[in-house]
Amino acid sequence: MNLQPSQDPKKNSHMITLNISGKLFITSVSTLTVNQDSLFSNMFDANYDENVPYFIDYDPELFYIILNSLHRYNVSLEITRLDEAQLLKL
Repeated sequence: MNLQPSQDPKKNSHMITLNISGKLFITSVSTLTVNQDSLFSNMFDANYDENVPYFIDYDPELFYIILNSLHRYNVSLEITRLDEAQLLKL
């Protein structure tokens, strides 16, 4: 896992809205892309529209745990359903 803050100033300063199965989450692109090998890094690598909410069909309660872990650069996620974390390549 390649965990480090993004060196791209656009990612560090821009906020993005995610619609996780109907629940909105607002976070920075740099938080989502802290793991440079993740699904989020691939989604928001260069071309994304910060004005459009991105829909992800996923459990919002589990996504909340993932997002908090990314905020803390915490690799050891406290998720009992590890197969779901592996789907997101965390």
